[in-house]
Amino acid sequence: MFTVRVIPIARGVFSDYLTFFSRTPIEIGSVVSISIRKRQSYGIVVEAKDVREEKMDIRSADFSLKKLGKTEPKRVFTAPFIAAAKEAALWHGIRESAVLSSLAPKTILTSITQLEAAPRTESLIGVKPDSLVLQTERGERVRTYRNVARESFARGESILIITPTIIEAETLTDELKRGIESSVIVLTSELPKKKLVASWNRIATDKTPLLIIGTGIARAAPRAKIGPIIIERASARAYRGI
Repeated sequence: MFTVRVIPIARGVFSDYLTFFSRTPIEIGSVVSISIRKRQSYGIVVEAKDVREEKMDIRSADFSLKKLGKTEPKRVFTAPFIAAAKEAALWHGIRESAVLSSLAPKTILTSITQLEAAPRTESLIGVKPDSLVLQTERGERVRTYRNVARESFARGESILIITPTIIEAETLTDELKRGIESSVIVLTSELPKKKLVASWNRIATDKTPLLIIGTGIARAAPRAKIGPIIIERASARAYRGI
């Protein structure tokens, strides 16, 4: 038996976490059905442990654990994304629910039943990424991004580019997609719901390398093998809101 720590989603907004129990292990980042005050809802799994690890806590708790709902769990977010959200919450001294509410696209949270399962990913614990600051004119940056994309595709890796605004995401897409149109996906909050869900599902299931360009919501993209992550105009004021 396992204890499962869940952050409920209420109308697309996360609230404080609750703890349930499950007879089977549940993967981090999965969406599960839960009952809150006799009402059915969904929640994101951020932690799952064998009950033998938490015997003392369970015995001393002043409440009884409820069982998860019968709906089959579905991986919506990758485990590294959830781990990053938890680390960000610890760094900023805020609740994990607040971080996830900021990072997770609201349209995706209200489209759970339409989503494909996110891919399983390897743990990134102990991985130390290399950082590079590119201070050049925009034209030179675009040429560099194009070269990085080609190199990443050759290695079988996808590439993620985050932009501070929707207009910049669209402009950069037009500049980089030449010759690789079928491998470019845009993720912004301005996309119609149907198109956003379709793009999200393709990111989760497509086996070929992709160039993903988007605003802050693209950080939650359910992709297993992302190589370079580029933050365009990292000093832009627009990033302060995300």
